[in-house]
Amino acid sequence: MIYFDNAATAKAYKEVLDTFVNVEENLLGNANGANIASQKVNAFVNELHNNIYKNLKLNPDEYDIIYTSSGTESNNLAIKGYALSHSGFGKHILVSPLEHSSINATLGYLKDNNYDIEFIPLDNNGHIDLNELDSLIRKDTIMVIVSLVEPETGIVQDYKAISELCKNKKVTLFMDIVQGFSKMDIELDKIDMFSISPHKFGGIIGTGLLVKRKEIIITPLIHGGKSLSIYRSGSIPTSLIATIDKAIEISISNQEEHYQYVKKLHDNFLDNLKEINEVQINSKDDFPYIVNISVKGYRGNELVKYFSDKDISISQKSACSVPNTPSKVIMAVYKDKVRATSSIRISLSYMNTIEEIDIFLNVLKELINR
Repeated sequence: MIYFDNAATAKAYKEVLDTFVNVEENLLGNANGANIASQKVNAFVNELHNNIYKNLKLNPDEYDIIYTSSGTESNNLAIKGYALSHSGFGKHILVSPLEHSSINATLGYLKDNNYDIEFIPLDNNGHIDLNELDSLIRKDTIMVIVSLVEPETGIVQDYKAISELCKNKKVTLFMDIVQGFSKMDIELDKIDMFSISPHKFGGIIGTGLLVKRKEIIITPLIHGGKSLSIYRSGSIPTSLIATIDKAIEISISNQEEHYQYVKKLHDNFLDNLKEINEVQINSKDDFPYIVNISVKGYRGNELVKYFSDKDISISQKSACSVPNTPSKVIMAVYKDKVRATSSIRISLSYMNTIEEIDIFLNVLKELINR
């Protein structure tokens, strides 16, 4: 099988899987307990915790790290938790129109509970219009939500400029950095709160992180039971934290090498796609890991099935999106329903090859010419 759906989930590093098995087999005990076994586990967890701070280049005195089950949970905890804790200051929340369903659905819940949700206009390239954002911030605005990398098209937002604007306006910025983390340079200390999902970069499904400035107060979604953080209760998942630590360590140490390799794949891919008249390229040059195209005369779900029949995995949209509907992202950027209905995403990784791209192109040409 040729796998071009790395933005949905990437293959776990073998070292990550070995770490999980090793911890489960050799470290018995509940880190919350008081006995000798628990004390050993607790010391190990603290070592992992400190190492993650080190690899994220964050000061433990300034940031909290909260371990969750996924990027979706992290997004829910950040948005609901912050909104509930700050409703006395206002209920106005600004958000980009390009957000993941875990953010949109969470905001839908808040809207049903009388929060005022407003979209931030984009420029012609799908980037946040900073002047519009500036003008939309009100006295009762409590939060700005912008994903760093849009998962369908790879549009990258100027997080530094957005962060500076929010700082000057004294409004908290939350960013989903799930797609961008370990694939591009990010100065994490510029962002007030952010979510990370390790299975996007070699970790395992079932793990996530929410990182926030210590002074930011959020209401927990899960109550009861001692844990590593007051913001999420439950037994400390030692082996899962160990896999997060290992995945971050490996991915960051290989970030530049992997980026340059994927950039070459991406550029070769686009050069060939541009020669096919029936193909419209939707993605920008912001982020080489994602290529989004529309194929004239075909619906996105038809293309996904056709390539699946050829043992090639691609996606129509983000894995968590509603299937068989037009891409809201392509609609937002291009205002073209036909284009949005026929779009597909090919997401690359360092494990893909030029030969695989050539096979994809041949299958695409075969489909168009049949």
